[in-house]
Amino acid sequence: MGRMDALPTFDASMLQMLGNMAPPSFVSKMIDMYLTTTEPQVNSVDRAAREGDWGVAAFAAHSLKSSSGNLGLPRLSEAVTRIDEAIRSGDLDQARLQAALVRPLWEEACSALREFRTRL
Repeated sequence: MGRMDALPTFDASMLQMLGNMAPPSFVSKMIDMYLTTTEPQVNSVDRAAREGDWGVAAFAAHSLKSSSGNLGLPRLSEAVTRIDEAIRSGDLDQARLQAALVRPLWEEACSALREFRTRL
């Protein structure tokens, strides 16, 4: 994994920059939206990887990558990027390995976002 281990779970600078341009309530709403809308994507990655439905897994991973990247969640964003890359290259064992990381990384990311929100 190398480079993914070096990535932080949460890089607050993205939300801090947004907080410099928008009121804390807007940043809080963005966090809340992420917390409420991404679990179905995580569930889709899990289910699709178990069932070998790689088209669904790639779509869910791609959606999760965008939203995670926008909120400064580099480890999760990297894991879902690797799923997409592994599927495209036909390395389904690697895709399964990365898919198994998604839920724990997402849970860590959500905890970090909740903690950040309490400081707004």
